[in-house]
Amino acid sequence: MSVAQQNSDLSALYEDVSVLKHDLAELIAHLRGDAKPGAASLLDGLDKTAQKLYRDAATNGASSMRAIGDQINENPVAALLIAAGLGYIGGRLLIR
Repeated sequence: MSVAQQNSDLSALYEDVSVLKHDLAELIAHLRGDAKPGAASLLDGLDKTAQKLYRDAATNGASSMRAIGDQINENPVAALLIAAGLGYIGGRLLIR
């Protein structure tokens, strides 16, 4: 292979790489433009789901607290003994 042929091939290769680089940059720009609305939609959906989960947890937590309060009012001695037992066990675990 002659030097002129090698230079010609190298020049063609540089030109192909340049075109490929330009096409890749356009593709990335196109994908970014399409991704922004999709990402915004996804974030909006996640936000709504998180808000629903928070409301459900707050509702369930409130009803659980009412149920526990009712149990304590119905059986105050048992509640006191359970609390004392849990405090004792917790204290023993923290000492270790």
